Amino acid sequence: MTGSENKTEVLPNLTVDGVCNAGGGVYDSVNLDGVGKVTGAVKSRTFRANGQFKVLGNLDTTEMICEGILTVRGDAHVAEGKIDGMLTIEGKLGGEHLEVYGVWKVKKDCEIESIKTEGAFFIDGLLNAGQVQIHLHGLSKAGEIGVEALRVRRLSKSKWNLLRLIPKFNPELQAKVIEGDELDLEYTTAEVVRGNRVTIGPGCNIGRVEYRAELIKHPKAKVGEEMKLGG
Repeated sequence: MTGSENKTEVLPNLTVDGVCNAGGGVYDSVNLDGVGKVTGAVKSRTFRANGQFKVLGNLDTTEMICEGILTVRGDAHVAEGKIDGMLTIEGKLGGEHLEVYGVWKVKKDCEIESIKTEGAFFIDGLLNAGQVQIHLHGLSKAGEIGVEALRVRRLSKSKWNLLRLIPKFNPELQAKVIEGDELDLEYTTAEVVRGNRVTIGPGCNIGRVEYRAELIKHPKAKVGEEMKLGG
């Protein structure tokens, strides 16, 4: 090997402070504080945004911390993410672990291994995940939901100031189809719920429930049809 082949590439950092635009690229760390936009795709080890920013392209980062309002005009892949505020992804969203306090929107499919969310969300496509905890502070929607385990509860109170970000609708989860192994639902409206062990709690309005091992239904829940599956 030559000497140049032995060298480790040192990536630059991107820092924005105030009102400013910056170019996309490959960075070690991205630190955005203020208001502005990044005019291109971004790939980084860490991505921190405080304020109001737009990324005019795809975003790929190992760790994201966001406080404020962030819009990504393409696809996003976030291995570890924590968002306090509002996140909009105009393409697909993928990653490992996501924690959101506020409102998040995904225009296409969302594939995350584990999700904890307090507030409201809107996913136009499929939400595909492993472990999901949803605390509703407003109306939340997904086209279809496929998970290993899902728990849905209303959020009675929160230390985060979410009211100014969330539309004033009754806290409820809406989806056409919800499918998973362990489903524990409250305040959920769906055409079909299909799972192994299914709990239909208060505030639910389900067209049809299909279950394999167990179905627990709250007396005030509305279920049109119940079907025990074989196998």
